[in-house]
Amino acid sequence: MNLHLNLKFFIHLAKSDSIAQAAHAMDLTPSAASKKLTALESYYGVKLIERTSKHLSLTAEGEIVLEGAQQLLDQAKFIETSINQQKEAAQGRVTISAPFGLGKSFFADIVSAFHQQHENIQITLNLTDKLIRLPDESIDIAIRVGRVPDSRLVAHRLATNEQIICASPTYLETYGEPKTPSDLKHHRIIGLRQYEDPANLWHFGDRDQTTSVKLPLVLETNDGEVAVNWAIKGLGIIRRARWHVEPLIQTGALTALLADYTPSPSNIFALHTTEARKVKRISLVLDFLKQHFNPNDHR
Repeated sequence: MNLHLNLKFFIHLAKSDSIAQAAHAMDLTPSAASKKLTALESYYGVKLIERTSKHLSLTAEGEIVLEGAQQLLDQAKFIETSINQQKEAAQGRVTISAPFGLGKSFFADIVSAFHQQHENIQITLNLTDKLIRLPDESIDIAIRVGRVPDSRLVAHRLATNEQIICASPTYLETYGEPKTPSDLKHHRIIGLRQYEDPANLWHFGDRDQTTSVKLPLVLETNDGEVAVNWAIKGLGIIRRARWHVEPLIQTGALTALLADYTPSPSNIFALHTTEARKVKRISLVLDFLKQHFNPNDHR
């Protein structure tokens, strides 16, 4: 039994001269209306209506149910109105999850700029390289690099995450320079593990033509900064985001490799549930991220 709908019917019934009149007001058949009244009387275990040939009257118990029903429906309406106002208000808290590297290099500044324009919206920026699986009750927006495994989520592509294969001049002096992706099998490879993707499987090319190379790893980490530092020390070859290593290439700390073989790019997404977009404060953050996030601006 849907108690809420039955109580709503009972309020109409108390104002009507007949069950048929109450049924018409709620677009019900007289039979369905009678079943609702029977269900209510069975639920409370008392008779709620006295019926005569001319009109209906409430019993003493019916008067109690009517008063309580009106209070319950008024409270339900108040809750609904309050929630809608909150959804439409540019205030409240939005929690964003982002990987450490992107979070520290880009999203921290973007959040700062957003907060200066929207001081009534509080932002929590959680930096983690753990795979966040939405819906998560504590996360409104999840920044994800790579595949979007769950088609039930809404994914906004923020940017393309271009990658570069590189190593330090010291490494190249010692081990030589690979000329093709297959040559990497004979080199010392530093793997960067992200989410559930294997760190030793590197892809080259685009969607139309992709070459994949499975490589032996001498070192592996889930932190991009650690991987880059190992490469600078001459410990191996890395595949890393352009925004991270291009400044180091410009200073000579690292050297770009395999210029004729472009690593397959990945995408950077902002993920959220369908319902999240309907909330004003989350919608404002999403629009701001799409407008202001571009790793190419920092190269």
